[in-house]
Amino acid sequence: MRRTPLILFVGAALALLSGCGKWFDVSPYDAEPPDDLLDLTATNTVRIQDELSGHQGTLTFALTSDPHYHYGDLNDIVEHMRADASIRFVVVPGDLTDQGLIGEFVWFARTMQELTVPWIALIGNHDHLGNGRSIYESMFGPRNVVMDVAGYRFILFDDTVWESDMPPDMVWLQAALNGAGERIPIVITHIPPFTDQMVGVHEEPFRTMVAVAEVPLVLHGHLHRFKDFTPYQDGVRYVCVPWPKERAYVKVILDGGEFQIEVVEL
Repeated sequence: MRRTPLILFVGAALALLSGCGKWFDVSPYDAEPPDDLLDLTATNTVRIQDELSGHQGTLTFALTSDPHYHYGDLNDIVEHMRADASIRFVVVPGDLTDQGLIGEFVWFARTMQELTVPWIALIGNHDHLGNGRSIYESMFGPRNVVMDVAGYRFILFDDTVWESDMPPDMVWLQAALNGAGERIPIVITHIPPFTDQMVGVHEEPFRTMVAVAEVPLVLHGHLHRFKDFTPYQDGVRYVCVPWPKERAYVKVILDGGEFQIEVVEL
């Protein structure tokens, strides 16, 4: 008789669960993004090109990178960017997530949607984990993107090596550089060529391509800290963007062939 209450409780719990359509509305292990978070890169690229059609003079955009799980700090950075009317668009050079989970991608995208300006996010090495690459491609689109705007060619390139099952597509990168024409090329990747994954087989082709194409500026994430230098003494300036935990982000002010790099601290 002492077991009767326990049996009744278990039975009632099972009945309650069986009456639910599903136990959870969202699982972090799902791979299907919400319908309103699909093809975000294409949508935002069109916005950037439309809003900057015929633009002349200086062009300012901002970057923050590697939010991983620091979405609270990312939210503060987004709010700070919203208050700066000079920023025309925002780029996030990868590691949008820590484990490549759908929940992380959604948290990131919802935070970025608080911006009033368009934004573009690259894939990082952490975003390749698990189902991450598939989720990224559903939410954002192709991992390699070219955007021509206001006399510049922005080349967004996936250079992940270790977490990817394919090498960086250097043929695509070369074609993107070759197609710049009279536009000034700006290259943005997640991993700098002078660090871990790229050193060796991929470093030399990458740095040679951008130097020959006379790329004045290459932007990266991955290091989690700000770094601004010319490591190869070939006239190409490499800038790494701090992560939100540093409570800082970067503004790039382009003026023809000249540019300024500004670190903004919260």
